[in-house]
Amino acid sequence: MISRIAFIICSNGYGHLKRNLAVISSLIDLNPTIHIDIFCKPKLTQMAFTQINFKNGKHLNFHDNATRNEISWLKKEHITIAKYNEWSVELKNNEGLKKADIIVSDNHILPLRVYPNVKLMGSFLWHDVNLIWNKDTSLIAKEEHDFIKIYKPDMLCLDGLAMPEVLNCTNPIKLPWFCNKLSVNKSKFSTKRLLVTGGGTNLLDELLCRYTMALAISEPELQIFIDNNLFKSKKLSSYKNINKFSFSNENFSSLTAVVCRPGIGILTDCVMYNIPVIVINDEYNNEIVNNAVKIEKIGIGISFSSRMPTNDMVIETLAILNNTSLLSSFSHKISILPTGGAELAAEYLLNTNI
Repeated sequence: MISRIAFIICSNGYGHLKRNLAVISSLIDLNPTIHIDIFCKPKLTQMAFTQINFKNGKHLNFHDNATRNEISWLKKEHITIAKYNEWSVELKNNEGLKKADIIVSDNHILPLRVYPNVKLMGSFLWHDVNLIWNKDTSLIAKEEHDFIKIYKPDMLCLDGLAMPEVLNCTNPIKLPWFCNKLSVNKSKFSTKRLLVTGGGTNLLDELLCRYTMALAISEPELQIFIDNNLFKSKKLSSYKNINKFSFSNENFSSLTAVVCRPGIGILTDCVMYNIPVIVINDEYNNEIVNNAVKIEKIGIGISFSSRMPTNDMVIETLAILNNTSLLSSFSHKISILPTGGAELAAEYLLNTNI
């Protein structure tokens, strides 16, 4: 019987945290006595308590003592063989991980190379989307690829967005979107309301600042909301029609559309609240390219290239916001997307054989 589960949450971006919290919330609903240990960076612990899907169970504890040496596939200095080995030792020596019946590793393969009772979760694997290549990263990526190809580990993934490496080299447990749809009434808002967010990686923030300023000037009646990182820009906070977004149920429910870098976290929010999405593909890694293509394919939004001139991007955005039939089409496609993946993931973990 599963009585203790540990989660190792990747610290790159916020989507990993949101997905894990949704699964953890479902686990607590299914078994209030289950002991859950969450291993993540302190910044994610702080953020967890601000999330609308966070459920603080009686036996839930946060730790950072298995992620102090976590490698970051977004930073050159973090992807070295020495750093990789340091994290391996940290994982091996962690008493909390040793006690867990199951360990869920979000996107990282290294925990599976240390412990046999690891289940992977995510829609991509870092060695498959990494764009920082040198002798060390090439060796690590090859070792991880060869390992999962032989081991064929179980991986909880989002059906429709999972990347080829996940589908071909793991045993993919394909699940619907990791959320439940909420009833939303947008008719009470007479003005169009747009959220612009770059997510937790900050890779698009400079471009989004230019875009948001141009948009605010071009359409003064448009109510624009921005995330905390963008709001730090004094240039943006000085506009009357630009406000900081609270990420509350009420604020999400009021939105006409979202403009974002297509990370899985914000895309899941759009599915939950039935919000058409305009994604900006920065082509930083293969995951972002994959998500941008898939969003257009399933018909819930439109993709812009980050290389598009800012003025053209603004013109296209306003054209979309004024196209009622197009927005309705996006909204309908979102409404029929299957959800409930978090609950199914929780059921899988509780019923899996140790």
